[in-house]
Amino acid sequence: MTTPLATWIAVLGRGRRRLLGALALLLLVGSIVGSGSRGALFTAALGALVLLVVYARGARQRLLAAAGVAAATAAAVGLAQIPQPNPAATGPSPTACVRCKLNPHDADRWLRLEDELDAPAGPGHPGQRRTFLASTGRGQAWEGAIDQGEQRPVAGYGFGTEDVLRRVARELVRRDVPPVGPRRAGAPPRPRGRARPRLGDGAATARPAGRADRRGVHGRPRDRAGARRRAVVAVLGREHGDGRDVDVRLPRPGAGAAAGERPMSRNGRRPRPRLLVFNQYYWPGVEATAHLLSELCAALAAEFEVTVVTGRVAAPGGEPGRAVHEGVEIVRVNSTAYDRSALSLRALNYATYLAQSLREGMAAERPDVVLCMTDPPIIADVALLVARRFGAPLVVVSQDVFPEIAVELKRLENRVVIEVLRRAIAGYLERADRIVAIGDTMRERLERKGAPPDRLRVIPNWVDSNVLTPQPRQNEWAVEHRLADRFVVMHSGNVGYAQNLDALVRAATFLRDLDRLSIAIVGDGSRREELMALAQLLETEQVSFLPYQPREVLPLSLSAADVHVVGLARGLSGYVVPSRLYGIMSVGRPVIVAADATSETAQLVERVGCGIVVPPGRPELVAREIRRAYDGDLDLVEMGRRAREYVTAEADRSVAVGRYRDLLLDLVGRPGT
Repeated sequence: MTTPLATWIAVLGRGRRRLLGALALLLLVGSIVGSGSRGALFTAALGALVLLVVYARGARQRLLAAAGVAAATAAAVGLAQIPQPNPAATGPSPTACVRCKLNPHDADRWLRLEDELDAPAGPGHPGQRRTFLASTGRGQAWEGAIDQGEQRPVAGYGFGTEDVLRRVARELVRRDVPPVGPRRAGAPPRPRGRARPRLGDGAATARPAGRADRRGVHGRPRDRAGARRRAVVAVLGREHGDGRDVDVRLPRPGAGAAAGERPMSRNGRRPRPRLLVFNQYYWPGVEATAHLLSELCAALAAEFEVTVVTGRVAAPGGEPGRAVHEGVEIVRVNSTAYDRSALSLRALNYATYLAQSLREGMAAERPDVVLCMTDPPIIADVALLVARRFGAPLVVVSQDVFPEIAVELKRLENRVVIEVLRRAIAGYLERADRIVAIGDTMRERLERKGAPPDRLRVIPNWVDSNVLTPQPRQNEWAVEHRLADRFVVMHSGNVGYAQNLDALVRAATFLRDLDRLSIAIVGDGSRREELMALAQLLETEQVSFLPYQPREVLPLSLSAADVHVVGLARGLSGYVVPSRLYGIMSVGRPVIVAADATSETAQLVERVGCGIVVPPGRPELVAREIRRAYDGDLDLVEMGRRAREYVTAEADRSVAVGRYRDLLLDLVGRPGT
């Protein structure tokens, strides 16, 4: 009733005609989506017809609008012609499942699974039966059968919502129903002619013995070629506590397992939980989140079925499509991959990835856990929708705090956009089941943004200390790039706004007298061209720029430096934690940190004693510490030793993966280590 009422209000309205028209269209969509009954479909179609005809301009447009709605109405009516049970025939709930309390009479949608009808009713046969799928507004569903002779539904196993019922049913048949094979030699004969109670009464009517072993669930011969178009799931006769009703259901995955768990496999082992992961960047991307997430998922693949929904990257292997890498299934959507230096192009990359990842996530197999990083910042809202759609817990790994970081860097100043982003991020912070912060200061920031303290966990980023190992200072990479006989100060990683690399370039102007000094900025990012122009303007010949280095040569490139510089712009304490610090520490090199004293990076370096901390935006102080290191006033070897010792004990990949593993297993109800 609300649909035609809103339609006529929109027609009669004056100043707010467009607004009411939009409201009417939303109600039309809601009527179609919210219920599959024929009455709702007719009501929605009538409202759409009136609305489109009134708003159309000219006779031709009205005629086309009417024809289009008529065609849509015909299609809707065709879809609605689905056999529905007659509640009066069996009462309000006699066929409800005693265990799960589900009643197919409550179903508001019925979806035909198979069009074939079985043999007509006859002696010893209850009548024609048609398989069906039914769902309710509560997101529950059954597969079962309808007795066409008496119009009695038989409740089945509940496993999903309507838009993926077909796919889930086929998957259950493939995975959980063992193939029928010949009996082993010497095996005892199976009982024939098993008595089966009729629907609606407690009396059992025996089938003819010669028929029970030759016919399938729907009475069709099993050995007749082409008798059915798809595999038929064995239907189990199961008496409930009342001793009268029959429960026909798929072989129940999880019988004997906890609620929500999948069944044991035939070898007696419990199947691995499914983990669905969202992040725009993944292998073979060079971004920090791509590398971290690739290592995490590869390690978790031993105990989880991991699927990553990621975006396209401009690298070999980064094309759209499906692939498997290190045991992880990668679903790469066809998002744009423009240069991120322009904010508008970066926003377009984000928008195309968000839209397509939502589509892929909604069509994915039901996960046990959904996990995402915050790249792009609001991908967690997409992950939240997917998690709620499947009833799975959501884990958000916060790599930065947005939009505050963009506001501090003056990259985002539109108040409307800032407020929209804040609300979008607050939405998932308040609803996520677990939120992982990569530092204690970031945890405090997230609490102030509305994240429940009891759902927050702190798991710092990591490095694989078995891969990033200390290498000789004079190595082949250093020779190739003419750094072998130099005192090398290096920045290796993203070259963006948060790194505050202006101070490093300007520090070179105070160090012109150091003949053996080389300052190498290795990496790429939105500010690389700008910093190259600055170095040319200041005539700092000691500063050189090198591209991103492949992962396999990182031990050599990082070890080629005598000291590294890690910068963090002023005011970003707790909003972002530079992950490249752990790589530097893993190869046993000291570090000069130019960041606020309250930042995670500065606190870690001072606590471990593996470097020097100076305030951000002070190039003269950076130059002073570089000079001290150059002159030998700092014990760089001892600082490097402490850094390596800390990483292997506290920030190794195995330590972080173990914490994530325990967190995820706890959410799926399985004990961790």
